Amino acid sequence: MASCTPETRTRAAILQAFGNICVGYAEGLAITTVTLTARNQAELGTASGTAGSIRFFISSIAQTVYNVVLSNRLTITKAALVPPAVLAAGLPASSVSAFMARLATKKFDGVEGVSAGIVQAGLAAYKQANSDAFRTVFLSTIAFTGLAIGFSFMLPDIDRLLSGKVAVTLGGEKKKEDKGLEA
Repeated sequence: MASCTPETRTRAAILQAFGNICVGYAEGLAITTVTLTARNQAELGTASGTAGSIRFFISSIAQTVYNVVLSNRLTITKAALVPPAVLAAGLPASSVSAFMARLATKKFDGVEGVSAGIVQAGLAAYKQANSDAFRTVFLSTIAFTGLAIGFSFMLPDIDRLLSGKVAVTLGGEKKKEDKGLEA
C-alpha cells in the first residue's frame, strides 16, 4: 500500500483486498487456536472472549499510533506540497494562508486571487500530501507486523488436539438414559 499514489487506485484496491483476506485468514486461525487450546473445553466462551479483548486492546493501540503518525505527517506534507503548488499556479503569496485554511472544506470563496486552475493545482497537491502521509502510516505497520510474526512462533502445537473427538455436543438426539422412563 505504501507504493500507491492518487493515480494507482486499482493497485490500491487489489492490495487492500489481498490484505483483508490475509487478516481474515489469520484471525480465523487465531480464534480456532485459542478455543482448541483452552484447558477446560467448558470455558470456550471465556477463552475466546479474553482473546478478543486482547485483540481489541492491541488494535486500539495500533489505531492510536496510526492516527498520530497520519496527523503529524499530513501536517508536514501538506505544508511542503500545497503552498508551492498554488504559488506556481498563480495564487498571490498573501492568500496562501487563507487557501490552506479552507483546504479541508474545499470552499475557497473569499480567497483573494483564487481561480479554478489554482484550486485544481492545490487539490492535486493536497491529494499527493495525503498519499505521502498515508505512505508513512503503511510503513509504520511494519513494526506491528514484525511483532505479530515474532509472537506467531510462540503458538502452541495444536496437531495433538486435532483428534476428531467431540468434547461437547450442542444438542441433537439424547441418549436413552436421559429420556427418563422410555426404554
